[in-house]
Amino acid sequence: MQYEEIYVPPIKDLRYLCEDAYNQQEILAMEQRIFARLRFNLGMPAPITFLRRTSKAENEQMDTRIIGKYLIESSILSERFIKYTPSLISAAAMLAARRMRQSGPWVRKTIKL
Repeated sequence: MQYEEIYVPPIKDLRYLCEDAYNQQEILAMEQRIFARLRFNLGMPAPITFLRRTSKAENEQMDTRIIGKYLIESSILSERFIKYTPSLISAAAMLAARRMRQSGPWVRKTIKL
């Protein structure tokens, strides 16, 4: 079963919860021990995760999102795409979808997190 963490608390929040009893390195070391003990398999996010974030940030139309998702799913069927990172596959799919829909240029926006 796979789970995707939507909000990962910053280490400073974890330190606050334990009243600074542990430093950053100790918290990270324990996290690694827990993952190893539970045999968690951490990997990169899938391209669809990047597509969701990009399309939400850009307020893309639903049709553009659907085309992008289709292109991403099509890339899974070809071994030629294995060498590319999920974020690059997602960006290429979104760019192609925007061009297919003639959505105009893709302007990079600065997003405050």
